[in-house]
Amino acid sequence: MTDKRAMQTRKRVLDEDDEDENRSENCKRQLREENAILTKKVTTLETNLSDLQSLLLQKDAKIKFLEDEKNKLALSQKLLEEKLKNTISELEQTNRSLQFRNNEISNIRRENQKKDELNDFLRKQWQASESSSTEILRESALAKTAEVQMRKKSLEMKNQLSALKLKSPSGGAKLKKYGDIRKNDTKFARVKRTLECLKTDIGEQDLDAFITDFCNYVAKNPTFSFKTCLTAMESFVAVVKFKFSDTMLKDLKSFLTDHLGHDIFVSRKEIDDLKKLHSTIDDYDITTREMVKKVGSREVTVKSAVVKARDVSSLIKRRLERLSDNNMLRFKNESDPVKIGFGGDKGGSHTKLVISFGNIDTPNNPHSLLLIGMFEGSDDYKSLDEHMASAFEMVNQITSLTYKEHGIEVTRPVLIIPNGDCKYLSAILGHPGQAFSTPCFSCKLSWSCRAPHATLLGDFDFSIQADQYEPSDLKRPLLNVEPSSVAPPALHFILGIVQSYVMNPLVALCNVLDYGDELPEDLKDQKKMLRSLEQEQQEYSDRVESLQCSLRTIDSLLEVVEKTKTSAKKTIDISSKCEADFCLIPFCRNTEFRHSDSFVCDSCNKTIHNVCCFVLDTSAETSTTCLDCRFSFANLEDRFDLLSETREKTYQQLDNDYDVLKHVKIDREKLQSLFSETKETRKRLEAVLESIGCGHRTWYQQLTGNQARKLLREENIRRVLSVFPPNSSDKLQLIEDIMIDLSRIMSAGDNREKTDEEIDEIQEILWNLESNMKTAFPSATVTPKLHLLFAHWVPFLRIHRSLGHLTEQGLEHMHAIANSLHAKFAAVTNPEAKAALIVKHFANFNYLFDTKQSWFKCE
Repeated sequence: MTDKRAMQTRKRVLDEDDEDENRSENCKRQLREENAILTKKVTTLETNLSDLQSLLLQKDAKIKFLEDEKNKLALSQKLLEEKLKNTISELEQTNRSLQFRNNEISNIRRENQKKDELNDFLRKQWQASESSSTEILRESALAKTAEVQMRKKSLEMKNQLSALKLKSPSGGAKLKKYGDIRKNDTKFARVKRTLECLKTDIGEQDLDAFITDFCNYVAKNPTFSFKTCLTAMESFVAVVKFKFSDTMLKDLKSFLTDHLGHDIFVSRKEIDDLKKLHSTIDDYDITTREMVKKVGSREVTVKSAVVKARDVSSLIKRRLERLSDNNMLRFKNESDPVKIGFGGDKGGSHTKLVISFGNIDTPNNPHSLLLIGMFEGSDDYKSLDEHMASAFEMVNQITSLTYKEHGIEVTRPVLIIPNGDCKYLSAILGHPGQAFSTPCFSCKLSWSCRAPHATLLGDFDFSIQADQYEPSDLKRPLLNVEPSSVAPPALHFILGIVQSYVMNPLVALCNVLDYGDELPEDLKDQKKMLRSLEQEQQEYSDRVESLQCSLRTIDSLLEVVEKTKTSAKKTIDISSKCEADFCLIPFCRNTEFRHSDSFVCDSCNKTIHNVCCFVLDTSAETSTTCLDCRFSFANLEDRFDLLSETREKTYQQLDNDYDVLKHVKIDREKLQSLFSETKETRKRLEAVLESIGCGHRTWYQQLTGNQARKLLREENIRRVLSVFPPNSSDKLQLIEDIMIDLSRIMSAGDNREKTDEEIDEIQEILWNLESNMKTAFPSATVTPKLHLLFAHWVPFLRIHRSLGHLTEQGLEHMHAIANSLHAKFAAVTNPEAKAALIVKHFANFNYLFDTKQSWFKCE
């Protein structure tokens, strides 16, 4: 029974084991099925997620947030896959190890529970994903619809924008900044496009009216620089600058109104008021005098105006105050003197006295020169004393000036520096002039400037110190100044030396090279040679003409003698017969012979016709002895033979003289062509001079300061001298050295104040120039200008420290202005009225200069 029970127990245990095994198998099978279902679901989810990813990738930036969510879901799925792999690994271990089945079952249960939870989670996630996918699809559909609408709207806007671009001035392109445009064509194209755009907006019919109103608005708006009319002052400046007469201005204003539709000038009255306001005509006395003037070959009596300032001091003070108000005066300190240049010179037919101001930056501007006096005549001592004595007296009385600088009254000493050419400076100091035995107005050095006793450059010592003049040596001076204050005429020095010792030798060298034969190297000698050839040609031409006349006379006499021989027995007119043994007059048909003069023979005292003694030219030869007494001719045959022999000699002389005349004429024409025509070498020189700005005026000895400055530039010196072969003249290197020295002198002749070291350097340059000129031109005449340059320039510079600040250059420019004004007012017959107009113009020039409106560019 016990065994039975044991067997039952064992059987029951076995049955339970079988049941457990069956349950385990069922559980495994169930797990496998669930795992397969789960795997299928995961596969399905992966497929769905892949589809969702492809959909999400096609969406715009607006669904970026959903893409991030999808990425999170993909990450969760990845975690789930890893957990599933772990579960499969655990199930495989359960199959291999049954001894751990209970624990594994419990683990599986727990895992199943987790899986159930996970399934629930996944189901919820899948449902949420399904719902989200639907929402995404719906939003995607809406986005596509909106995108299509936006594309249509964008296309319409693009079309409108393209149409607007075509209508715009730029045409839709990115334009260059207008201020950076340099070509006028580009600017005009930009303006044209803008006008086309305006035409579209305003209308073609109203465009012209709009542009007119637009320009008027801009012209009146002070914000813009564009103007259509001049101000009163600008109109005044234009009238003075271009020398418009009242009639010319009236016609111009009418012309502008007709063609522009408006007048650019202010009224003539406003302009005239400004001209009167700044004319200072009341400060001058204008009188007339009668003078004898040569017109052609006749001398006529005419009336001429004399202009003199009433109060020189007041005029100077007024100018200084106006210059001060415009910040144009330059003083070092409160005690710095007012530097006044008192210049004079004859330009054209009029002599002018002017005041220049040394305390400004451009004292040689002709617009700055203050007119003190003007008269028709020379600038010699007698004329200046006769017409301008009162002006000199007023200047002599000026020792200091009291005036206002920026509204504050100041008193400054006055330093008067005379300037002008040598003739004027000699006149105001009472010096007799350059023809005197002591030609220099600054010292008593004696030498001769005139041939045949002229002092030569090679023999002259410029370092000789001469005594100063005593008052008794000179006339009463017109201007009371020390000789050391007299400014040497720097401009005349430089221009004279450049013309005489540079240009003339170069022109002469051109002639030597172009002539071919031997020719003097000095231009004066060449012209002297030409004059000599002209005289020789004239002399031989007269001789040939005389010999030809003599031959004709001899032929006529031979014919008469021959006729006399054959007609000796004819009845003759005894009344016309002379006392010669054989008188020819009765047989002469030539009227000139029949009126032949007679003479009384010194030997036989007979009255004989000149023709009967064969005197051919009574103006060139005379006879005192008849043929009968000289030769004892017995018959007419002897006379015929003598006359034939004379004819032969005359013919030979004519042949020789004609040959000489022909050669002299050829030489004269050849030499003359050098001065009247432009030969090869001179043509090259002329081309170089033209290229550097020294035109044809150089041939007429009319170099200007600016031309001289250009000529003496280092690069231009090389260009000019390169015209000549290096071995063409021994003087060529010396001329180059002289040009370089003159260039350095011109550079040092500016208006800057010099230091002692700079003055010493200028002295070295002058010594070098003196040496070169003596070597190159030893036979040249020593002129007063050379003496003043080498002996007195540096002493003047050591006192006044400047060479070019106050010079005669401004007065030379003033002559040109005055000449143009004289020509402009030529129709004004009243000399006082004409002089008044000229004075007004100079006063207007002064005002424009003092207010910084002068247009003149100083050299």
